[in-house]
Amino acid sequence: MSLHARNLIGGHWQHAASGEIACSIDPSNGAKIGAFEASGRPDAEAAVSAARHAFERPNWSQNPRLRQLALLGWADRIERRSAELARLLTIENGKPLAQASGEITASVLWTAKPPITMTGIEIRVTTTNPRQW
Repeated sequence: MSLHARNLIGGHWQHAASGEIACSIDPSNGAKIGAFEASGRPDAEAAVSAARHAFERPNWSQNPRLRQLALLGWADRIERRSAELARLLTIENGKPLAQASGEITASVLWTAKPPITMTGIEIRVTTTNPRQW
């Protein structure tokens, strides 16, 4: 298994501003599992700027339906690859597969949960997705 993860900033997959790469190592045998961008302050600032720009667009920040649909899309992606992600989590952290599978399932449930406003009012959104909360 060899993966390479990049940064998702402003809807685009990007390399770290530094150009540096870090490796993820299997602690059981020292083998390289994959690589990821060694992100730093400039990358974090770019991500915050992109998030601020998205928030300042009323069609996004004031539309819980669009935000929930985006989160449901991510939840679906995680769920489709849950076995692979659990196996990767097991290799990278040395934890039992059952525990890793539980963490992946929990992340799907958490990601797909409907948006909640700052006032604590839950906003339910009707969607064609089979997950109805």
